[in-house]
Amino acid sequence: MMPCLVSECLIKQTMHIPGPCLNNLGKSPSSLTCNENMAANIEEVKSMIKYHVKMQCLTVVIGHLKMTDNELIYKIHLAGNSLVFLLKTI
Repeated sequence: MMPCLVSECLIKQTMHIPGPCLNNLGKSPSSLTCNENMAANIEEVKSMIKYHVKMQCLTVVIGHLKMTDNELIYKIHLAGNSLVFLLKTI
């Protein structure tokens, strides 16, 4: 579920439909009032989406049960170095 902007009055009227489950998951829509700058809020939502996409790329498999200890240690070091590189670019 992608983040979205919704008018503040619509949130008050419709948030009872999905219930508190969305709030527990952190998936509730962001509110937008008449006085706020819509372009700034859109850019904020876009940056959140890019951040979530980058963070999802960090989950990788680095080994399996039949690997030797040395192979596993090498793969863990390699994954750690890759993680450090990715975090520096964020």
